[in-house]
Amino acid sequence: METQARYLTVGTFVLILLLGALGFVLWMGKKEFSGTDNLYDIYFQGSVTGLKLGAQVLYRGVPVGSVKSIVIDPKNIEQIRVRINLVPSTPIRKDTEASLEMQGITGIAFVQLTGGSPGSPPLTAILKDDYPVIPSKPSKIEEIFEAAPKLLQNLNKLSQDLDLILNTSNTQNLASILENLKILTQTFANKAHTIDQFLENADTAFKEISETSKSFRSFAQTLQDELLPLSQSAHDFFQESRDFLNQNKIPLQTFLTSGLYEFSNVMSEFRITLESINRVSTSLERDPWAFIFGTGDDGYVLN
Repeated sequence: METQARYLTVGTFVLILLLGALGFVLWMGKKEFSGTDNLYDIYFQGSVTGLKLGAQVLYRGVPVGSVKSIVIDPKNIEQIRVRINLVPSTPIRKDTEASLEMQGITGIAFVQLTGGSPGSPPLTAILKDDYPVIPSKPSKIEEIFEAAPKLLQNLNKLSQDLDLILNTSNTQNLASILENLKILTQTFANKAHTIDQFLENADTAFKEISETSKSFRSFAQTLQDELLPLSQSAHDFFQESRDFLNQNKIPLQTFLTSGLYEFSNVMSEFRITLESINRVSTSLERDPWAFIFGTGDDGYVLN
C-alpha cells in the first residue's frame, strides 16, 4: 500500500507539472499570437506561389509572426491579400515594406518585412473596420516567375538558331575550317625556327633603330647648340642693320633720289672713258709704232 501511494503521489506530481508546462506554453502562444490586435494585411500584385498558411513572417531576418490567411482580394481580383499575425513588439512603421522571399531555391516561401526608420510614425489602419496595410514590393520569387516565360522563349529561340547553325552544310564548313586551322598550326610549328630567327632579326633591327634615334637626338642637340649662337648673331646683325637704316634714313633717301642720278652720269662717263682706253690699248697692241710716231699720212716722213 505504501508503494502504491508513493507511485500515485509521484504520478500526480508529474501530471500536474506537465499540465502546468502545457498551460504555460498555451498562454505564451496566446499572448504572442492572439491575432485580434496585431493583424496586418499585405496586397501582392503578382503570384504568391509557395506561400502557405502558417508560413513565417520575418522582420529583417527575425521571426515576428506567421501567415494567417491567403485569399484573392474581393475588391480587386488582380491582387492577393495576405493577412499576417505579428507579435505586439514588432516595430511596423509607415515606411515598412513587405516582400515574398524563398528559403533557398527549393525552400518554402515566407514574408520578409524591411524598412521602418525610427523617425517614421507607426502604421495604423485608414478605416475603422480595416486592418493596417503594409505596402508590398516586387520579390525575387515574383521576378523569377515573371522572367521564366521569357527565359524559356529565349532558350527556344536559341535552340532553333543552333539547329540552323549546326545543319549539314554548316557542319561541313566548320569541319573544313577546323582542318584548315590544323594545317595552319602545323605550318606555324614547322616554321617555328624561321619565325624565331625573324624575331631575333627584328629585335636587332629595333636596337639599331634605337641607336640611330639616339644619334639623331644627339645630332639635333648639337645642331641646336650650333645654330642658337648663329641665330643670335643673325638677330643682332638684322637689329644693327635696322638701327643703321633708321639712323641714315634721310641720307639714304637723298641718295636714292638725286644721288642715283649723279651716280648714273658718273657711270656713263666712266663707261665712255673705258671705251676710249680700250680703243687706245687696241691700237697700241695692233701697231705700237704707228701709234707712237704716226703712219706718215699726215705729212711726216721718217729720215
